[in-house]
Amino acid sequence: LYARQASWAPLADPGEALKAIAASVHADVTEWVDCYNNERIAPLVEADHDRMRSAGVHGTPSFFIGDKGLPGDPGLPALRAIIDSVLAHRGG
Repeated sequence: LYARQASWAPLADPGEALKAIAASVHADVTEWVDCYNNERIAPLVEADHDRMRSAGVHGTPSFFIGDKGLPGDPGLPALRAIIDSVLAHRGG
């Protein structure tokens, strides 16, 4: 999706372009169409979106470590330090 985002993101209705991507990765297109048309995962996407916004994250890439949202790419050394800190705090 990210690799092809420039081709589908600006479309008013990206359904056909997304369907083509699903087919290109050998997804069950019938199942995909049913899911897309009935918005079965919309509540999950909306919950993730709300969590992201409440954590102050407004774009990609973004990371969540524990309950902390990290916008952008802080780099591997910073990610390791944060993960180590969370694990130490949790006793793990």
